[in-house]
Amino acid sequence: MALSAEQETLWGRFAGFLAKIDERQKEIYAEAADGVREIIDAYPEDPMPLGNALQGLRFRLAELRTKVEDTWSKQIEDKFRAADTGGFWDRGLDHKTDFLQSLEEAWNVFEVKMNGEFYRKLKPRAEALMQKEVPCVGCGGSLPMPVRHVSVSVKCPFCNAVNQVLPEGAIAMFYVGGPLALAQEAALSLRHAVERFRIQAYRARRSPNGWRNEPIESFDRWEAMERAYWQTYIDTAAAASGLPADQALLDSRMQSFRDQELMRDQRWRKAKGL
Repeated sequence: MALSAEQETLWGRFAGFLAKIDERQKEIYAEAADGVREIIDAYPEDPMPLGNALQGLRFRLAELRTKVEDTWSKQIEDKFRAADTGGFWDRGLDHKTDFLQSLEEAWNVFEVKMNGEFYRKLKPRAEALMQKEVPCVGCGGSLPMPVRHVSVSVKCPFCNAVNQVLPEGAIAMFYVGGPLALAQEAALSLRHAVERFRIQAYRARRSPNGWRNEPIESFDRWEAMERAYWQTYIDTAAAASGLPADQALLDSRMQSFRDQELMRDQRWRKAKGL
C-alpha cells in the first residue's frame, strides 16, 4: 500500500517511537542478565531470590508495554484514524500488536532461559546427593534406597528398623521445579508460533466487506500446533525427571482446547460430524 506524505510522516514517527522502546528493552536485558546470573550462583538451591529478581524485571518491562499502549491511545491512534485510507489505521494497529507481541516474546525467552539455567546448575548438585549413602537411624547401616527424589519408608535389612527418608533439599527442589522449567524452555518457541499463527488467522479474516469465516483447515492446523506444543512439553519433562511422559496431561490440555476453542465454532463441529 502506497502511503501519502501525511501517512509517511505519521508512520515514521510511530516507527521511531517503537524503535526507542525496543532499544530500551534491550538495554534493560543487557543490564539485568549478569545480575540475574550472579543471583543464580549465589543461591544455587533456592529459587526464591531468582523469582524475586525476575518479578522486579517483569515490572520494569511491563512499564514499556504500558507506555506503548498509552502513547498509541492518547497520541497516535486518532491521527491514524484521521488519515485512514486503504487500511492505514489497521496497518498501524497491526504494527503495534506485532511490536507488543515481540516484547512479550522477548520477556518469555529471558524468563524461561534464566529459570532453565538455575535448574541445569542445580541438577548435578541433586545427582551428587542422590549417590550418597543413607544411614539407618537404628543401626547406622546403609539403606537400600529405591528412589531419592520423593519421601519413602525403607526397612533396614540389618536391624529391621523402618526409616522415613526425605529427599535432601537440592534433590527435592530439582524434581519439583526442574522438569517443568526445562519443559517450558524447550516448548516456548512452539507456544510463540501458536500465538503468531492466531494473530495472522485473525487478520486473514478481515475484508473490505466485513469478516470472513476462518477455514476449517486453519482450525485443524491450530489443533496440530497445540498438540505439538504439549507433546514437546511432556516429553522434555519426562526426560528431565526420568519418569514416563505424562500422557494424561496432554490429553487433558487438548480436551480443554477443543472444548474452549474448537467446539464453540458451529462450522467446525459440523465438519467433524459433532
